[in-house]
Amino acid sequence: MKHVQTLKKELQEGTCQNPHSDLNELLLMGPNNLEAIKLKAFLYHYEGRFDEESSAWHKIIEIDPEDQDALRYLRSMKTEDIEYMYFTSEEEGQGRRFFLFPQKLIKVSLIGLIGCILFLVTSYILEQTPYISDELILGLFLLTVFTPWILIGIRFLTTPNSITIDNNGISINSRTKKKFIPWNSTKQIQCIHDMNFDSTEFKMLFKDSSDSTNCQINLGPGSCIRAKTYFIREIMFHFQNVVFQTGSTDIKSETTI
Repeated sequence: MKHVQTLKKELQEGTCQNPHSDLNELLLMGPNNLEAIKLKAFLYHYEGRFDEESSAWHKIIEIDPEDQDALRYLRSMKTEDIEYMYFTSEEEGQGRRFFLFPQKLIKVSLIGLIGCILFLVTSYILEQTPYISDELILGLFLLTVFTPWILIGIRFLTTPNSITIDNNGISINSRTKKKFIPWNSTKQIQCIHDMNFDSTEFKMLFKDSSDSTNCQINLGPGSCIRAKTYFIREIMFHFQNVVFQTGSTDIKSETTI
């Protein structure tokens, strides 16, 4: 019989053939083995079995109401419920729109803000210095204020701001364009994850009929998707061929969210 740490190591190395069977053996010997139940919940999550994942975490709460990992899970689910309420809306035709968190726009906006502050401080200092030309002040303005705000405008117009999922397919929308991926031209959707238990990468890949990846959506750390579990459930509701597997998340595609 394998120990939990041995199973974790084998999962990270990709050598574990039947982790659920090994965990079930452990739980037969010790039904209250918290580490084994946590590992089972982890596997359920990255297999898209969210109801079973929830049951596993609630069982942990029953055994130890103060378990920090279980409490963290419950807080994350409560956060997702709130995100689902405020970051999604129902669309016509049994669809739902998910509004994206504009991380790239926020980053470039911060650069613009810092540039404005830098210009104000620097221009004030330069004005106190004799023989400073207006051309130098203008150049400083163009560098620290004008250029960043041009970039902000470009990001504002081109950064995806929502994803709509309905019976026909998935639409990735920005203020200037829309990329539509119909279900009838999608061969498979792969949910790829690694087995780094500290910071798990998790991506959704859309495969077309030629098995090429025409879109990938980051669902791991740094994702712009809010209410991720609801997002995956919505995809699975409208498209049947969704597979969950372990593999490399370093994949190039035409569109990356």
